[in-house]
Amino acid sequence: MRSRSIFANLSFAVTVGIATYLTVSRFDADTPHRAGKGGAPRSGPPSETYKLNGISLARWLSILSQTFSGIRNDRILSVAAGVTFYGLLALFPTIAAVLSVYGLIADSQHLTELLAGVEGALPTAGVEFLRNRIERIDNDQEAAFSIALVISVVLSLWSANRGMKALFEGLNVAYGEIEKRTFVQLNITSIYFTMGLVFFLVIAIFTVGAVPILSNLDNLDTAVFVLIWIGRWPVVFVILLIGLELVYRFGPSRTGYRWGWISPGSILASLVWLMGSFLFSVFLANFQNYNMAFGTLAAVDFLLFWMWLSSISILIGAEFNGIGERNFNE
Repeated sequence: MRSRSIFANLSFAVTVGIATYLTVSRFDADTPHRAGKGGAPRSGPPSETYKLNGISLARWLSILSQTFSGIRNDRILSVAAGVTFYGLLALFPTIAAVLSVYGLIADSQHLTELLAGVEGALPTAGVEFLRNRIERIDNDQEAAFSIALVISVVLSLWSANRGMKALFEGLNVAYGEIEKRTFVQLNITSIYFTMGLVFFLVIAIFTVGAVPILSNLDNLDTAVFVLIWIGRWPVVFVILLIGLELVYRFGPSRTGYRWGWISPGSILASLVWLMGSFLFSVFLANFQNYNMAFGTLAAVDFLLFWMWLSSISILIGAEFNGIGERNFNE
């Protein structure tokens, strides 16, 4: 357990380091520098030529200050709560359907091994729910063929799609936009992103959950195992970063976007989510008496809180992007 904790902390440090590197390199790759004294004049409209790493510290602090004000003025915490509600509504039937279908083609022992690999990444509430669901699949295989599975799949698709549209509404609030897409356009976009979210979750679960399975291989070199243990988190982080950039680009109903002001919010949201999840896991690991306060609802309460934290992280990144972009447009 001690070595696992050391690997987890080291993985977190590596991930933060990669995030810092991506921040600097992405800012360096943006549009050309403003011309200095005696330099050549800038080309193109003033609103189109800027360099993010040329922003003064005072301007960065001003953007951060405006972001905090925007979080309050746009009621980001309340909007995130609405996103969390639809997300929770979609979570349980989706997981139940996926596990039921997966249980038809794989042994429940394999699911248990995958679950052991994500125990350090998911809240205790999520682990308990998944474990109970796996036990039900193992005890009642015939239930997987019931009409309940079909209903669960249909319900999960509707709920997940509605949850994604709720996220889009939150992004519109953060960017100060109104929804201008047609009903068909909005639903097609949300379905695409819902499928992308499922793909991300599958990749994340197998990336994180493959470690305990590989640890059982006798011919696996220790150095390779350590590399996989540490490297899985940066892989998840990079996938998360790419997904957030796509969400910030296509999620809100807006035109005239700048890729240069999409990456900063994506990196900020990823770091806020990673740090928040890490601190939340530390809290749950060191305060085991929370069941006395919340009773049997402790698992659901903390899962709900973690999902709310995730929604807040995404909306904070959007708020930061929108405010930064408006500053340069002015």
